[in-house]
Amino acid sequence: MLPKPTIKHMEIILKTVERCNIDCTYCYFFNGGDESYKKHPPYIKEKTMQEVAKFLKQGCEDHGIEYLQIDFHGGEPLMQKKQEFRTMCETLKYNLDNIVNLRFSMQTNGMLITPAWINLLEEFEVSVGISLDGPKAINDLNRIDKKGRGTYDRVVKGLRLLQKAADSGRLAHPGVLSVINPTSSAKQSYRHFVDELNFKNIDFLLPDLSHDALKIQHQIDGFTPHDYGKYLCELFDEWTHDNNSSIDIRILKSMMSILLGGETTLLGVGENEQNLLAFTISSNGDLSPDDTLRSASPALMDINMNAGTHSLTDFLNHPSIKLITNSLYKLPEACQECVWKKACGGGFGVHRFSQKNQFNNASSMCESLKMMYGKTFKYLLSNGIDIEAMKKTLGHQT
Repeated sequence: MLPKPTIKHMEIILKTVERCNIDCTYCYFFNGGDESYKKHPPYIKEKTMQEVAKFLKQGCEDHGIEYLQIDFHGGEPLMQKKQEFRTMCETLKYNLDNIVNLRFSMQTNGMLITPAWINLLEEFEVSVGISLDGPKAINDLNRIDKKGRGTYDRVVKGLRLLQKAADSGRLAHPGVLSVINPTSSAKQSYRHFVDELNFKNIDFLLPDLSHDALKIQHQIDGFTPHDYGKYLCELFDEWTHDNNSSIDIRILKSMMSILLGGETTLLGVGENEQNLLAFTISSNGDLSPDDTLRSASPALMDINMNAGTHSLTDFLNHPSIKLITNSLYKLPEACQECVWKKACGGGFGVHRFSQKNQFNNASSMCESLKMMYGKTFKYLLSNGIDIEAMKKTLGHQT
């Protein structure tokens, strides 16, 4: 029997709630063509949580996992009843605390934050990411409630409660996750996040558009990868102009780190490593690949496995999972001669997908990524980084 692969770091997107209190126009989960949530319970049940905890415990033991991050996700995870959230966290800690370095996080729109929720987040040391797309006028274009109203003011009200708790040492300071809108100003959003909302950790996201989805979206809004590249370059200029090491923009910092020969904190920047694993567990315990692939092809997510009946080893040996992982560890044919191939690694999985070639494509955002790697390279050169060292990092002959 072949030895089971060792996985150093595993991240679980745990769908604790598969319903939402708002209706973002670009939501990959509810408005992206995948309707699997309709087959799942709105809220994860205690029996399912027991099965998930045992599944994760066995997986950690079988594969030598050192770090396990569980992201409470949705839908909107704060729609869960507080006592059920407590029981869920206690179940996970009871099963996992002694065998793995366990970390909890939550991605939320923040509108349901209350002092009682803050008590729970503090008790279980849950780090929080707030979903917000920029100043009110930008955010409220797409992040709307079910009556079509903007959500900005209600999100910021919850954010201020979290920040007050963080300032008193009860919680880690919340970060922000922001989907890029090329019609807006990167500088304006950056300044708003840093100067007015006091964020230090900022995650700007390229939209989850496969090659097929990008063609459709382009017909709707006219945006091109070049437009997203211009946004990222403007963002880079503002970030580097600040020269504030306490402000972490994940995608930019990861790109810079890779060019300097360091590590990345973002799958999709740098060559994929086989000791990293991210996948999704639905509210009924169903197992599926990384949630971002949902908008690439709903069929990728349906592998007919459940935490109550299968093991992590079973999951990793499923033909669809092998196809995805082997494809993402392999550089696409179109990228073989690219100067940035070792820094980029082919880009984010969802961007590589097309129905015709599966994952054997350059990124749908290839132009924007090339713009950013080139800009970062020139910035490092202008700040005294040795060009020969960077060439070596990129795998070029010196």
